[in-house]
Amino acid sequence: MKELEIVFENEPSPQAIKNAWWVIAKSITRRTGITVEPVFKDEVKK
Repeated sequence: MKELEIVFENEPSPQAIKNAWWVIAKSITRRTGITVEPVFKDEVKK
């Protein structure tokens, strides 16, 4: 498994972080053909 390090210069809003992850996931999906979908701890349905 590859490690991905992301550094934010400022503290972005939680929504901005989620949007960034969606962009990253779509990019990985396009490049590899493997569907990647981010799952956020605060959105996991119990």
